[in-house]
Amino acid sequence: RQRDAQREERRRVASEKISKLERTLARITEYKHRYTLHATEGKKGASGVVKFGIHKITGLQLAFKFFIDENECKREFDYCSLAKSQFVIQVQEIFGALNPLPADSLQNSSVTNPVDAYSCLVFECGDFSLQEFLKRNKRILDNIARQG
Repeated sequence: RQRDAQREERRRVASEKISKLERTLARITEYKHRYTLHATEGKKGASGVVKFGIHKITGLQLAFKFFIDENECKREFDYCSLAKSQFVIQVQEIFGALNPLPADSLQNSSVTNPVDAYSCLVFECGDFSLQEFLKRNKRILDNIARQG
């Protein structure tokens, strides 16, 4: 029972941190002076928030995964570094949390860029999702499966 209560408390705290991160990202349109984040709402997950954007110079479409826990960011980066394939998205850049800010300062508008308090992985962004790929290539995949 005590473990369940502790686990539930950790989930509640993580959920609050993710909500703060989400509100912070809603106000940011430029990231690290070379990226423009889309105005659309970020996609919330268990360890952070994903926003989409573009590289200002190359025009490359990117996904930015912001983490509430720097260790989680490092762990995911390590996993992504192991998976080298044309079918696996690649990490373009990694940003560590610069001088993590106390929670109150994230709401303070005098902080120049509060999103810098979070770690971020920048991924290349494909032309379509895995689900769309499977729909488009169902016949090809079925033939491959039959060949076994």
